[in-house]
Amino acid sequence: MSELASVSRASRPLGNWRLTGLTIDGFRGFNRPMDLDFDASAVLLHGPNGSGKTSVFDALQWLLLGDIPRLQQWRLRKTDEFLTNAYAAPEHATVEGRFALAFGEITAVRKGDRRRSVLEVQDSSGHYTGPEAEAALAQHLISGDLPLDEVLYTSGLLQQDDLRQLLQTKPDARYRQLMRLLGLESLEHFERVATARKSQARDASRAALAVLDDARKREGQAEDVLETSQLQVERAAAVVDVTTRIRALLAHVAQDLDSTSLDLESPGTLTRLADESSALAQRVTAIVKTLRELPTSLPAVDPAHLDEASLVLERARERLRAAVAAVRDAESSRGAADAAQSAIVRLAAAALPLLDQADDQAPCPVCETVISVADVSARLSARVSGAAALAAAQRLLDSTQQIRAEAEREVARADAQLGTARAAFAEREQVLERVRSFTSELSVLGAEGTLRLADPTTLRTPTVDLPTIDSTEYSLVFAATSELLARLRRIHDAALVLEKGCRDLFQQQASARVAAEQASALPRQRETLFKVRERRLELEGAYEQARRGELFASTLAQSTMAGAGEILRERFAALEPLINDVYARLDPHPSFTQLTVSVEPHRLRGTATAMVRDAELNISMNPMLIFSSAQANIVVLATFLALGWAADGGLPFVLLDDPLQALDDVNVLGFADLARHIRRERQLVLATHEQRFASLLERKLMGRREGEDLIVHRFTGWSRNGPEIDTRRIGPSRDLGRVLEVA
Repeated sequence: MSELASVSRASRPLGNWRLTGLTIDGFRGFNRPMDLDFDASAVLLHGPNGSGKTSVFDALQWLLLGDIPRLQQWRLRKTDEFLTNAYAAPEHATVEGRFALAFGEITAVRKGDRRRSVLEVQDSSGHYTGPEAEAALAQHLISGDLPLDEVLYTSGLLQQDDLRQLLQTKPDARYRQLMRLLGLESLEHFERVATARKSQARDASRAALAVLDDARKREGQAEDVLETSQLQVERAAAVVDVTTRIRALLAHVAQDLDSTSLDLESPGTLTRLADESSALAQRVTAIVKTLRELPTSLPAVDPAHLDEASLVLERARERLRAAVAAVRDAESSRGAADAAQSAIVRLAAAALPLLDQADDQAPCPVCETVISVADVSARLSARVSGAAALAAAQRLLDSTQQIRAEAEREVARADAQLGTARAAFAEREQVLERVRSFTSELSVLGAEGTLRLADPTTLRTPTVDLPTIDSTEYSLVFAATSELLARLRRIHDAALVLEKGCRDLFQQQASARVAAEQASALPRQRETLFKVRERRLELEGAYEQARRGELFASTLAQSTMAGAGEILRERFAALEPLINDVYARLDPHPSFTQLTVSVEPHRLRGTATAMVRDAELNISMNPMLIFSSAQANIVVLATFLALGWAADGGLPFVLLDDPLQALDDVNVLGFADLARHIRRERQLVLATHEQRFASLLERKLMGRREGEDLIVHRFTGWSRNGPEIDTRRIGPSRDLGRVLEVA
């Protein structure tokens, strides 16, 4: 009892700050408008479950925050409505709250549904709507930087569905909440400033390093430019006179190439000579390629052979045409004989049955002339069995077909011979065309431009008449190509040497010109390098300073966090007797009899974790891990009530929605005694479904002093019109107070 009595609330006049009334219309279980009186230091709501008690707490929560988070998770569809009453005529819910504060009274009204709502606030200074009203309400009810929702959930409203929210909050978020609840906003602000300064110093250090790296890169580039220029100037000093070098090159190839007509002093000499040397090498390469592709012998084909082969082919074709005509005639004769034979066979077949074979002599059935029946029958039978004319016609057809086949073979042989002759002749023409090509190229090789062959006569070949050249004359030409190839290779190599020498000299001339330009730029490049180097040294100093600043800021942030944690630990050390006084009254566990908050850094953040301790064996554990549900709920309730006492600038009331469901029977009496002391520090609004507990609370919460009124709202039932409520106000009992004082 001593610890509870020692908590000072000097900053808040007792009995002045409270919720005085609440009007609920069309909200959840309330169908019709209903006014609830809260103008007392303690308000007790009791009645069976489902009679509307929790809707009162929901209404106050929605009025303050515009939302009921615990109900959001139970919606099956986004369109599910959970705020407005299902039987209410208006389409929106209305909750009005009236508050008596130290400076006067304020009225807050919120209207809306689950989709949106609008808050209106009226105080002595004016009327506010929307976001201005939200800010004004929070400013009137709390002080400090902690948001209204955090203050409400950590020290103002404890509902049965959200009983463990305080312990389930992340340790670092709980650390920030506790700092602000205990009035340590300045420490939290200083810690945020130190952390921000650390981040700024780190960013500044990284930016300085990036600028320094850029300066180092520019310095390296300036060094490379200066070094390249110096090398170019040094190399240019070793270049000899260009004219002398050209003469030396020409002397080197004078055995094969001559350029006596070249003006060595004229501009563009090197380029022109290099281009002509390259062109000469390419032409020589083409000639050498042609020479290498020449066959060793010329195909022996005479144009007269083609004429003779053509004549033979034409004669064979004439014979074939005659054989084809003979076959057609024989086929025609064969057909006529076959037709005649067919007619005779039919006549004989018809006459034979008419002859009487019994008589030697008998009249003819046609002309009645006496005939020899045996002779006529024999001749008719011979005609029927085979005809000489038809056999002769068939023999003639077979003979003509053989003649035609032989003629076809003769044409094929003549055509093949002509094709072979033509192919050989075409090959001969191709060879002669190559000879013409390289002889033509040889005749003009080096004839254009200033570059000439030193001795063109060495490239001549035997003079022959190409159209009538024979194999012997071709052999003379081919024999000359081996020596010609060796000469051409020398000319080709000489041209390449001359081209390369001219190109090198041209490059040296260009390098000399660039070196001359670079020589004039050397002083400027040295000055640029000097300035860039000075800038780099300056930036190195700036980076070193930024790095020291980052180290200092990091150290400061760590020290600030450690100091803030130490101060928070000290504040909790002072608060621990109060927490343990509350915890001991509820007495949830026989061994773990002490409750504290462990404050420690984790990953550069402060963390706070509720712990229970066995003082006899000095063992500390997380209650969420080892306690039963009821025991863990008592830890939450004790922490919640202690923070409500200790919170600086917290809400003027404490709302407890049926805490009996979190308590065992053995803890009920201790809580009832505790509730009597809570109402002396803050307005206490308490709900319960248990009749015996309600009767106990009525006795415990009955006032002993002036201003300690108790309002009892008894929820007797619920219908479609809303809850049925009986309200009583119980004043303080002076006799009971005197009895207690004597005791």
